[in-house]
Amino acid sequence: MPSLDPDITLFGEEIAAELSRVIEGHLLEQKFETQIKWRLRCLNLERSQIEVAFDEGFVVPPCPYSGAERRELPAQAFEGKTAARPSTRR
Repeated sequence: MPSLDPDITLFGEEIAAELSRVIEGHLLEQKFETQIKWRLRCLNLERSQIEVAFDEGFVVPPCPYSGAERRELPAQAFEGKTAARPSTRR
């Protein structure tokens, strides 16, 4: 069964070493929960390719006291990227 504990070795040797130095042997713990859906659309227009990503969901901050009502804070993001497509003409 997968663990919910973060595995900092997944970031690679250099970053894992820096994270180990920063946390000084303390355990990492969840501070908030996120539930985000990510949608990607790619458009090919003449000599360009456009990628557009839409993120939508919510962040759940920790409850300030036991028995507090769960709060969901909306989260949205938009990102665009363009790239030149290689020419097919010779």
